[in-house]
Amino acid sequence: MIAAHYGNGTDDIISQRRINWIEHHTFGKHFYYAEDAQAGRFEAWLEKAISRCQNCDLILYQAGADPHIDHPLGGILTTKQMSWRDRTVFERLGHKPLVWNLAGGYQLAKGLTEAQKREPVLALHRETARLHTAILG
Repeated sequence: MIAAHYGNGTDDIISQRRINWIEHHTFGKHFYYAEDAQAGRFEAWLEKAISRCQNCDLILYQAGADPHIDHPLGGILTTKQMSWRDRTVFERLGHKPLVWNLAGGYQLAKGLTEAQKREPVLALHRETARLHTAILG
């Protein structure tokens, strides 16, 4: 059982500055173990987060690969769930000003070249970019 890492810096800034007008939703805060994201719990959480963002003027979406099951610190979402996540965000929030970036996704593999070690993460990132283009042009 691998526990996810949670970069809480953004939450700390929002809390310390008492900023109450930002909708901040972060995967790692709610899904710590692989079991936490099963049985539709991840999908329900994302749907609720997206609903809460419908009145936002700007969406900042970090389409990170850290939650992928092969990430040594994330280890939770399957490739199918990652693709569903990106598709859902682009379909449901793409009508708003949307800024997104690719991030993270370290994977440990032994006996491979550096290029081979990076390929699984790059494949996840390419899928995010492909979905963006397919859905939003």
